[in-house]
Amino acid sequence: KGNVFISVRDRDKAAIAEVAGRLTKLGFVVYSTSGTADAMEKAGVPCRRLHKIAEGRPNVLDMLKNGEIGLVINTPSGKVAREDEVRIRTTALYQRVPVMTTLAAAQATAAAMESLQVKPLTVKSLQEYHAR
Repeated sequence: KGNVFISVRDRDKAAIAEVAGRLTKLGFVVYSTSGTADAMEKAGVPCRRLHKIAEGRPNVLDMLKNGEIGLVINTPSGKVAREDEVRIRTTALYQRVPVMTTLAAAQATAAAMESLQVKPLTVKSLQEYHAR
């Protein structure tokens, strides 16, 4: 649980709403900028809006620096938005926040988190596995 920031390219917007819905059910609060937030709200997924970096504050960089974001999902959208994407990913890296840059990675992350709700992760030595 915690806060997740989601900002994706246009062609990923329909599919990311499903992932965001799954994360919401796991206890995450979703933050997004306007375009992604519109797509999520249209799909019925609750979302809190953040300013784009150039629009002012608060924005995702502020939340990352304050330790308020625990996961970033940000798919590349082309040269125009590239500068903001690099700033978001770099700040997340410095803050040790995981970043998913593809829709497939976001879907796998949600599935893994759901799986951990059903069966917690356990650790065994190799000897324990081969003792059977």
